[in-house]
Amino acid sequence: MLISPQTARHLLADLTHDCGLPVDPDELAHCRFTLRDRIFIGDFPIRGYKHKGRWRLDNREVQRAGRALAQLPFDPHDLVDTKLPVRRPDADEYDDTNWRRMLLRWMRHAAAKETWNNGCACGPRTDEGGRGCRRRRVLQDNGLPCGLTQAQFKQHYGRHTIAGTRPMDVLSWSQGRKKWLAPRAYVQLLDRWATAQDALDDKAQQCSGCGKTNDDHWGWRAPTRNGWITLCPQCTSTSHEKYAGHLRGTKYDSISRLVRADGYLCQLCPDPRRALHWDHCHDHGYVRGPLCASCNTYESLGTDFLSTTAGLDHLLECRGCRLQQTLPKHHHTAVVRKHLEMTERHDRCKQPPRVGEEGTAADGTVRFELRCNAHPQEKRWEQMLGGSAITELVREFVTRGPAKP
Repeated sequence: MLISPQTARHLLADLTHDCGLPVDPDELAHCRFTLRDRIFIGDFPIRGYKHKGRWRLDNREVQRAGRALAQLPFDPHDLVDTKLPVRRPDADEYDDTNWRRMLLRWMRHAAAKETWNNGCACGPRTDEGGRGCRRRRVLQDNGLPCGLTQAQFKQHYGRHTIAGTRPMDVLSWSQGRKKWLAPRAYVQLLDRWATAQDALDDKAQQCSGCGKTNDDHWGWRAPTRNGWITLCPQCTSTSHEKYAGHLRGTKYDSISRLVRADGYLCQLCPDPRRALHWDHCHDHGYVRGPLCASCNTYESLGTDFLSTTAGLDHLLECRGCRLQQTLPKHHHTAVVRKHLEMTERHDRCKQPPRVGEEGTAADGTVRFELRCNAHPQEKRWEQMLGGSAITELVREFVTRGPAKP
């Protein structure tokens, strides 16, 4: 039986309430299933199923994970070395299945925040950009980078999870041994989780059509109405049609539900990629074409979508926008920002300013704050543009197109 993430959270909490392991049931309530279609609680994978546009979990898998963790022999006093390196820990490379590297990255990030906010006792900031301490790559006598205390580390990362568990609840620093310790059963559990996660990730890189493995990690993963799928560009182009514009001028509300977007290729992706949504103009209601989930989200945010001619051409697939020489309202700010970046300068400075929207008045006038990139603390100024001026700028942009670099 499929259950909601909230129901799964309560079920896991009931099954593990006497468990010594630091299980965090909230991990199920907040699961997002980004790229992966499984979430781990300890070393037990729980698969996500898409049902009517919402993620659901299998009740049996949640029960299996909860009971197994509750029955796992756990002695909080049987501590072993976690084998975190204490000399020059290199935690910059992102790896979300290496829990030791993740802990080191947490330490580094927490130390950087504290140094940035409060300075460092070891001297002036010398790292690139002045954001860190020259000794932050080396763990000190307290097992943490320079400038970070145990209390501060817990404050920043005490609620963070790895494999559905909170490592900060059982992790301890041995001053005598100069090592980070954790219960043996917990260290073994995280090692099993890393092995199981790597195995599932390797499988997820294989095209479900031809079995070819993707060298670009998650580049072939695409969301569908039922979950995630992995398809190489060749299999995608073979099994999906190229949209020929046959719905141009059609209202989105009049499309039959049998005409699904996921049978077509995304209109904007340079490589063949399966579409998921019929993108449409919310201002006029006309269909623009099929887009994958990423491109559809990218358009809805409005940020930098108009940097390319393809983005503008896609928006003008809307009959209303094309006839009125306008764009959806959530793209207007981006047009004005590009205009101000091209025309405004701090005195004779050649650097384009940083433009931020500060608010909109009742009459439609928008206030923008401009800050010189070369002199951010010295020069700031404002520009006010009324609704008619913005409309004219959008019309000019539609006629002229994006400025070429």
